[in-house]
Amino acid sequence: MARQKNLVRKNIYIPDFVNDYLVEQAKKKGLSQSSVISLALQEQEKQEKAIDSISSLDKIIKELKELKED
Repeated sequence: MARQKNLVRKNIYIPDFVNDYLVEQAKKKGLSQSSVISLALQEQEKQEKAIDSISSLDKIIKELKELKED
């Protein structure tokens, strides 16, 4: 049973090749398949937030350059 609170169970269907990769990674890392999926999704979320931050930073830099030119 999971040790953390506020966890939600999800049942999903995945293609065979994804399952093969999942099983391989779980064995390689010594984790459950659920943990590997959770870690992968958490990493994806971090990457998306970083991309959004960079995008926001680019907009701020552009606005600062425009203000400087005025």
